[in-house]
Amino acid sequence: MHTKYYLILFSVVLIWSVNFLAIKIGLNDVPPLILGMVRFLLILKNPSNPII
Repeated sequence: MHTKYYLILFSVVLIWSVNFLAIKIGLNDVPPLILGMVRFLLILKNPSNPII
């Protein structure tokens, strides 16, 4: 395999493992429901063409 593919694989593994660490640290300081709400608010966008 090329070095590029190894770097991509390493990046995915690093991001995946940091996610678990961030959740563990976050749950020590923030209640689970608020932490879940913040995670979804960071991802959701305001739709340009609303359905309603």
